[in-house]
Amino acid sequence: MQLPSFSGPFAEEVTQRVRRSGEDGVEQFAQDAPTDVDSTVEVKSEVTTNDERTVQVRLNFFYYAQGAAYPLDGVNTVVLRRSDARPIMLAEVFSAPSPALQAALRHASTVAAENGNGDPAETLTTALRDWADWQAGPTGLTFSFDDGQAGSHATGLRQVDVPWSILRPWVRVDAYELLGPA
Repeated sequence: MQLPSFSGPFAEEVTQRVRRSGEDGVEQFAQDAPTDVDSTVEVKSEVTTNDERTVQVRLNFFYYAQGAAYPLDGVNTVVLRRSDARPIMLAEVFSAPSPALQAALRHASTVAAENGNGDPAETLTTALRDWADWQAGPTGLTFSFDDGQAGSHATGLRQVDVPWSILRPWVRVDAYELLGPA
């Protein structure tokens, strides 16, 4: 597992949280893996944000089982407060998650149609678990989906950027101050 190294007062805790997220992802692949074939899970990570407010890491998983028709890809994300290394959960971001995720799904469907991709609404719900892999940036939230989660395997890993302007009515003030444009 390739993980970034961190420095600063909470470096050890940040590293532990990122490592645990990587281990959780490997466990998810392993629980569905056949026991009678060789399989591998490769994990690569990337720090997407490390500013004065948050540390955000994206973990990419590549799983292959010998004899399988194709490999599977997956993603986990970690979003931590820089001040204390505490995780920021998506449920903490929204005052009303259901309408926020309905708006995000409508946006994802519109973007998919514009790009000639399948509609993610066919396989995604507005449950928080379907949108659990996310990261924040100055323009909005980026949601990442595992292989086949937001469409067919042919679609591959899918990401959708949902602008703050769409989500803002449901974003808590403190979350916007922490995650929105600096």
